[in-house]
Amino acid sequence: MFVDCHCHIDSMQDPAGVIQRAEDAGVCLMVNNGIGPKSNKASLKLAARHKSVKAALGLHPSDWLCKENPSDATIAKEIEFIRNHKKEIVAIGEVGLDYYWVKDEAQRARQRDLFRRMILLAEELKKPLIVHSRLAEKDCFSILQNRKVPVVMHCFTALEQIQLGFYYSIPAKVITSLSFQELAKKVSLSHMLTETDCPLLSPYTGRQNEPSFMPAAIQAIAQVRGLDPKETEMAIFSNCQKLFLMS
Repeated sequence: MFVDCHCHIDSMQDPAGVIQRAEDAGVCLMVNNGIGPKSNKASLKLAARHKSVKAALGLHPSDWLCKENPSDATIAKEIEFIRNHKKEIVAIGEVGLDYYWVKDEAQRARQRDLFRRMILLAEELKKPLIVHSRLAEKDCFSILQNRKVPVVMHCFTALEQIQLGFYYSIPAKVITSLSFQELAKKVSLSHMLTETDCPLLSPYTGRQNEPSFMPAAIQAIAQVRGLDPKETEMAIFSNCQKLFLMS
């Protein structure tokens, strides 16, 4: 009953092999997040081919919006594409704000505008939001303040700004990262999820990150919290099921 609530398997070599290794390790659910038109389509294809994979479709603030600099017409077209595939997805993601890579205020303002549009879309489709926030927490939380859907903060590192009522997905990097171990201690078990963000953030030097690392991540989380690993695993699965499989 292990779950990876935020991954990018479509960007990896041999996605089918990655998924098979995860399933062999006991991972029953992988939420593949899109970041733009190409990966959104790829996420839908993976979900159609593999029962253990579910699609989340989104528009990333830096990896797509600022790198690709799409026209307003292109953005509107992709939002309509997501709307048209609402029955095939479990969440809107990956969306949010990124002020680490993006310094230009005009581009940041465009991120905020897109973020608001994605929140409205999530509310319209009644889907949870999977949110990327990097050095943008003040604006991010201000924009999310009156949202009407559940929020998952992905790979969150601003520990002093944890918000009650939000879900937080703990990356597999928790196996070796003290900062993510601190996050695992602070987040309520009732609002905790697990993720890889694969192929990034591998906990093992020289190895690409992948969902098959989720069992070791659960062990690490259970250890830092002083909990039984099976109890931790089932609590996180229950959170994931409530958020993504019943939406």
